Amino acid sequence: MRGIQIELTSGDSKDEVFLGEETLRIYKDALDQIAGEAMRQQDEGNARDNLTPDGTSYVGAEVFWYADKPARVHVLNAAHYFGPDSSGLYLSAFKGAGFRFPNQEASQLYDR
Repeated sequence: MRGIQIELTSGDSKDEVFLGEETLRIYKDALDQIAGEAMRQQDEGNARDNLTPDGTSYVGAEVFWYADKPARVHVLNAAHYFGPDSSGLYLSAFKGAGFRFPNQEASQLYDR
């Protein structure tokens, strides 16, 4: 099986996800969608309009929506976050741990 393996670690949290070759285009398109929307919100000045209780807002992609139910498989979820003191890429694999990559511009994800 061909693809890429992603290992995420932060403090006591660790996770590992494998993306098969057949899913790479789906993830690339989703990251482009996230980056485009995050950049649009930044340009319009409304990136922090839909804050969670901790003061963060997220821009995701439809492919990562699971109708408020946990995914039945171990998958990678991506979003761009806007927090009170940073913004950047957010990754999780639905195992209770999320991984932030702060101070990353959304344009770094975007393939024009």
